[in-house]
Parts: sequence; C-alpha cells; structure tokens
Amino acid sequence: MQDDISAMDYNPRLCEILVERTSLLLLSERLTDDAHGNFLIGTPLKQGALGFSAAYYDGGKIDVFDAVTNTEKSMDAKKDLILGTGYGWGTQNIFMGISGKYISSELVGNKTATVAGDAGVQYGVSRNLSLGAAFQNFGGKTEICGRK
Repeated sequence: MQDDISAMDYNPRLCEILVERTSLLLLSERLTDDAHGNFLIGTPLKQGALGFSAAYYDGGKIDVFDAVTNTEKSMDAKKDLILGTGYGWGTQNIFMGISGKYISSELVGNKTATVAGDAGVQYGVSRNLSLGAAFQNFGGKTEICGRK
C-alpha cells in the first residue's frame, strides 16, 4: 500500500505512507445515466503527510409525477459531494491519521449537509503483519425526508 493516495478514503492513517507527491483523478459515466468523479492529492511533509479529496456522484434525472397538480417534472435523482482533508503521521511501528470532511447530499429535491471526521491507527506487529482500525463518519448527522 505504499504511496497509494486512494487508501486515504478508507483509513486516514494511510495518508502517512506517501513517499512523493501523488494525485489521482477518476471520472466515470455509466450506461444508466449516472456519473462519478473522484480527485485525490497528497504530499509528504517533514513529519507525516497531508491529503485532500473531492468526490462527486450524480444519479441522473428522474421523472416525478405530482398527483395534486397533475403535472410531471424532471428532477435530479441523487447528487452527492464530499470534500475532505487528512493528515497522517507515525513512528517506527505505530501510524495514525485524522481527517475531516464536508458531506452534501440531495435526493429528489431534498437536501442535507454535514461535517464529519475519521480517525485511523495501524500497528506493525511484525514485518509481515500489521493491525489497523478506522473510525469513520463521527460527528454531524444528516436527515432527508425525516429519516437519518
């Protein structure tokens, strides 16, 4: 996993393993009218490493019928945006990382947004074995249409 910036989305501690400036751009448009984009960039520092990420999902359009007004309109089915930054650092066999992110979501015209954080740790038990854990999305809560 050395020098893999994409791992930062799963465990912010992994940002620390960068050995050089790294970036990743992924764009995907699918047959079902949805699209996904992801941009990550990271750089090693004197102590640890710093990363930034931006992810976007567009679920395409959906036709919605309003029985009260007897009209139909086209709406965005789903849109998500996540902006985050993370910092990782470590010692000889213990590595840690933290990250913060802004999360925005829209589901058929209903919008919500929040901020959340992640934390991760990894311990190198031996040359071929390490144990790690990540705590993700603690902090803010979101609610759409009265549901969390």
